[in-house]
Amino acid sequence: PMTALNPVFTIGDQISEAYRLHHTAGKKDARERTIALLDKVGIVDPHHRVDAHPHELSGGMRQRAMIAMALVCEPDLLIADEPTTALDTTIQAQILDLLVQLQEELNMAVLFISHDIAVVSEVADRVAVMYAGNLVEAFPIEHLRGHARHPYTTGLLSTLPQPEHRGKMLPTLDGFLNPADRLAPGCSFATRCPKGDSECTLSRPPYRALSPAHLVACFKADAA
Repeated sequence: PMTALNPVFTIGDQISEAYRLHHTAGKKDARERTIALLDKVGIVDPHHRVDAHPHELSGGMRQRAMIAMALVCEPDLLIADEPTTALDTTIQAQILDLLVQLQEELNMAVLFISHDIAVVSEVADRVAVMYAGNLVEAFPIEHLRGHARHPYTTGLLSTLPQPEHRGKMLPTLDGFLNPADRLAPGCSFATRCPKGDSECTLSRPPYRALSPAHLVACFKADAA
């Protein structure tokens, strides 16, 4: 939100531009639609803020304006890529609550992309874990704790701060990631996997179902 908005245009102009590109609407209708959306995403005094420039808004308000821009054409799918990055913890919680509220109100799907597992556990119904551009495991959110089977997923979970880690170094994932233009033919996680062997380096593991809703791409994943 700090860099995506054009500093020389008002947020109202930037949001309504998307609406006018996709609808046969005039400036007045687009402005009214923009004000309504600013109100929906929780911006106080939207009739005034619609004429504000980005530098006149806080980080949280800019993020709300970006969400309004994404919603202006009533999408069936909202792709939220790290939507809480660079926001403080309080504002992060507000933005997450807003996304959940809007998803329910507008009956849209949300693809939430994040490296923060704690945040994912708060907003997701289903989790898809990726490594080096490959989907390695997918499961319902209730399987996140105690049911994850791919070594990368379990490794990520082990690095989350826990009370027993106080005063100790957090666990790390050893090994290295091959450059993207020189990926080996086998599993992309083989160079860092504590369970990896020659089978993992020679061929890519297929997806298999541990349960009807739980998929994993790993030769060594234990059955649920």
